[in-house]
Amino acid sequence: MTAKDYTAIVLEEVSRKFDIVHEGLQALDSKIERYRDENLAQHEDLKAATRFTTVDLRQRIDGLDQKIDAVEDRLMKRIDAIEVKLNAVAATPP
Repeated sequence: MTAKDYTAIVLEEVSRKFDIVHEGLQALDSKIERYRDENLAQHEDLKAATRFTTVDLRQRIDGLDQKIDAVEDRLMKRIDAIEVKLNAVAATPP
């Protein structure tokens, strides 16, 4: 076997190894792309669910704020009425 034959055999083996590596990289790229697409879809679903949850939470908070404001108004009216009664009692002579 001549050096030229040996070199040709080595180059053929190296070329075959590169082909195997190339095929492996293509398969890996395909899996990564599929994984990315799946995760992107899940991410979009999660974002949508979070957005709806956030909107729902905001509406509930706004509703509670309104209820608290109504309770505060009622209590202030009662406190004012009690203050008027106390002032009237304090103003009457003994």
